[in-house]
Amino acid sequence: MAGPTGLPFNFSDAGNGGSLEPAMCWFASRLRDPSLLFVEKQRLQKPGAHAGNRLLPAMLLWGKTSICKP
Repeated sequence: MAGPTGLPFNFSDAGNGGSLEPAMCWFASRLRDPSLLFVEKQRLQKPGAHAGNRLLPAMLLWGKTSICKP
């Protein structure tokens, strides 16, 4: 969960960094709510921010019929 600053909600021992979450494409497609992808699109546009994300190919599958195309 990210706040208005783009930083994740930090509780107790959680980290300060956030990363690209391809599963949000499925969630936004399922609910038909593109506003859920605001933070994900910002993260996707950062150079190298998604390098090494093993679920990145799932973004193409989960978002193929929705607004979540990289």
